[in-house]
Amino acid sequence: MIISYHRQFIFIKTVKVAGSSLEFALCQHCGAHDIFFPEAALREQLPPPSQRTRTRPPDVQHKHMFHQRVGHTPAKEIARVLGDDLFRRFLKISVTRNPFDTVVSHYAWLRRSEGEAYLMVRDNFIEWFWQHRCHVLHYNRRLCTLVEPYDAVDFMVRYESLERDLHRLSLRLGLAENLYRVFMHIKEKGHFRPRGLTARHCFEDFDDGIVSVKRHAAVECARFGYDVPF
Repeated sequence: MIISYHRQFIFIKTVKVAGSSLEFALCQHCGAHDIFFPEAALREQLPPPSQRTRTRPPDVQHKHMFHQRVGHTPAKEIARVLGDDLFRRFLKISVTRNPFDTVVSHYAWLRRSEGEAYLMVRDNFIEWFWQHRCHVLHYNRRLCTLVEPYDAVDFMVRYESLERDLHRLSLRLGLAENLYRVFMHIKEKGHFRPRGLTARHCFEDFDDGIVSVKRHAAVECARFGYDVPF
């Protein structure tokens, strides 16, 4: 999560969509009084507060009202703490991804300690999928929803069109550099997913799984045009 008084945006961090990398890229353009809690591995790479723009926040300081931890704060909580006026005025940014790829990325991350040989066994994926599909496929939607699905987001970055969308976002925020160039040098957690662990590997001929993803992610498929990616 980021709340930038300096640039007047809110970043709602979603899960397994390269959110940590984009969060870090955005953090580098934040002011000294902005609110953000990046991953520990990246935190030391940020410019010190003394080198960041010292735009003053409103009279009410909100930082103490958020837990200082790396996490995924729902839009509802951010809106409650900031108040309707600030939340409405700031540009709300988030990231989405094809739900089939999101599921596989979740699996690779949550089972990373088992090793590549374990991850590549399809039966292991299928067993995990039936246990966790509901939580995985609804989680990001809950983070980005106030009343209706994704109504909290003004600017949605699609994982599949990162270069184009981050260029557009850079212009929208008035940044001197393209966020995509920063982003491409980060890729903070990508190495945990084996190269061969693709949506095709996990879902090809797994018809019941395909039907289940389409049902649970019907909102994402309709809103963002997603389908089976192979």
